[in-house]
Amino acid sequence: MHLPLTPETKYLLNAQTFAKMKPGVRIINCARGPVINEHDLAQAVKDGIVAGAAVDVFEKEPILQDNPLLNLDNVILTPHLGASTAEAQINVAIDVAKSVASVLKGEPVSTAVNMPPVASDALKVIKPYLTLAEKMGCLAFNLSENPVNTVNIKYNGEISQIDTTMLTTAVLKGILVSHMKASVNYVNAPALIKSRGIKVNENKSKDLVGFANLITVTVQTDVGEHMVAGTLFGEDGRVVLLDGHRLDIDPVDWLLICPHIDKPGMIGQIGKILGDVNINIAGMQMGRTTTAGTSIVAMTVEAFVPDDVLAKIKEINGIFGAKLVDLTGF
Repeated sequence: MHLPLTPETKYLLNAQTFAKMKPGVRIINCARGPVINEHDLAQAVKDGIVAGAAVDVFEKEPILQDNPLLNLDNVILTPHLGASTAEAQINVAIDVAKSVASVLKGEPVSTAVNMPPVASDALKVIKPYLTLAEKMGCLAFNLSENPVNTVNIKYNGEISQIDTTMLTTAVLKGILVSHMKASVNYVNAPALIKSRGIKVNENKSKDLVGFANLITVTVQTDVGEHMVAGTLFGEDGRVVLLDGHRLDIDPVDWLLICPHIDKPGMIGQIGKILGDVNINIAGMQMGRTTTAGTSIVAMTVEAFVPDDVLAKIKEINGIFGAKLVDLTGF
């Protein structure tokens, strides 16, 4: 017997159903005790209709001393531990170890009871995107100079066809972790966002917008908005749009973002200021918008850029600003 206990299945096996069975049948119940009338089963055993029975579950647990099944030699009884085989316990131990390892690495656990469950096939698809989603949330939030009141997350392409709840949570975690650090996780991030009065909107579309899959995070304030879009190239997460600028950024270490007038010498001046304080540029991407004469540079730097150095960069003629985003914790 493998079935749930419902009003329809209670006493599914009883005196009437046993009477219809071919003599010599054997009954194994690893489901729920009340799916079999235990007194009728005992009588069926005595009458020879049931040649033997193995019962792991009972109507009253622990089994009562007056249960008639206790007095029958050809009935095997176990105390609701049918799943506790050596093989099952090994598998449970492996699952627990994997879950603990995931938690220690800051990854979500699909079997957690205090967060929305994620099917294993969906988790395989979204797992490579999780760190990217966190970084995008952090980046979009840090680009804003004003309090964020709304977060819009859009999924385009094949990824829109699966459960993206955990990816949305990853974005929210990234938004919060930049100023709350280790106190934010996949369980409490949605509640923390809600407690701050930030509205979250999720939108999905199968339409392609230049990539097979694209995640777009837009944070809104009372005075404007900032947008970050990202995708995977193989297993590597990339930021491909930043406030309308087409880029290809590997979001690691410290990310220095400087919008500026598109003219010769701008990048060289930024590089010299960083070089003078021994800060190495690991990567750099330029992006233009449709607005003539404007551009943006995103530099991956290998060390923290002090405020006084940022101030010098902002003083360069033609630089509109300099924002440093910490992505080292992801």
